[in-house]
Amino acid sequence: MTRLSRPVPPGPVKLLLVGASILLTMNGPSLAQATSPATSAFNSCALLYNAGKTDEAIVACDKAIALDPGKADAYFIKGSALYGNGKIGPDGKYAVPPGTVDTLNKYLELAPDGGHAQDVHAMLDALK
Repeated sequence: MTRLSRPVPPGPVKLLLVGASILLTMNGPSLAQATSPATSAFNSCALLYNAGKTDEAIVACDKAIALDPGKADAYFIKGSALYGNGKIGPDGKYAVPPGTVDTLNKYLELAPDGGHAQDVHAMLDALK
């Protein structure tokens, strides 16, 4: 199987992740210490994903979700990381790791009109 390079979801997610990186860089460790554990876990999730460390990002997103199950963006980033970890199968179709579709659908359940809904629909449509 051929591994695809990690696709960067278009538009809003890139802005969210770049913005989080800039904010944390500007404020340093004091920002992470000043926030709630759920926010800190989410920031780690976003920063790790932005750094291309998808496996670590998924773990951080799971922690963020455990601390705040209503945080739609954590599901979006986790789903994007899982989607990016997909591979072309022997049938020539893009196959994603288990849990990817459920995670993306959870984002839509929490934020059906959210800023990333269009991106999530595009990922799910690509898997059909």
